[in-house]
Amino acid sequence: MRLIAAFFYTGMVGCLYYFLMDFDIFGPEEDLARSLSFLKFAGILFSGGIGFSLVRDYHFDFQAKRYKILFCVGPVKIGRWRNFYNLEYISVFKNGINNFEVNLWYNRNRHFNIFSYGDPEEALFIGKQLAQKLNIDLFDATVPHDSKWMDKNP
Repeated sequence: MRLIAAFFYTGMVGCLYYFLMDFDIFGPEEDLARSLSFLKFAGILFSGGIGFSLVRDYHFDFQAKRYKILFCVGPVKIGRWRNFYNLEYISVFKNGINNFEVNLWYNRNRHFNIFSYGDPEEALFIGKQLAQKLNIDLFDATVPHDSKWMDKNP
């Protein structure tokens, strides 16, 4: 992803260079249109670079029962704390691409995908530890059509 983002940013810098070298406000209208097309393309490449370099990061404060979703592009981070109103349970299930996801369910039907593993035992171990720490239930759906509530205590 970073390599693709670097490609987009490099193309953007090249387009900006050609825009600055070719831009002449008092020149012929065709030259001005070509210069502005470099600027437009630089904007498109910049938005593509942002799309490939954007990182979504989750921060949890379980004692205060709140979370923050940070959107990061390089050193720039944007996000704010939000409260969990009702932590429901932790679920571990197999998704469509043969990974096992650990989800935290809250506020009736909302959830966070906290982890994704290829090994079901590892995903269940993490899910059990989170359920113990948060003192909530653990739902095991790693085997399709054989889901069950698990004891979160060892």
